[in-house]
Amino acid sequence: MTSIPKVFAGGDIVNINLDAVTAIADAKVADEGIHKFLTQKP
Repeated sequence: MTSIPKVFAGGDIVNINLDAVTAIADAKVADEGIHKFLTQKP
């Protein structure tokens, strides 16, 4: 999540490594973070 609540960023905008391995790893981390955010109880 960015410094703006409920706004997520990923890909080349947050990582200067332009390769598929890094992109896949970043996607996994993003998936876990978004899932945690959406499933947490208020």
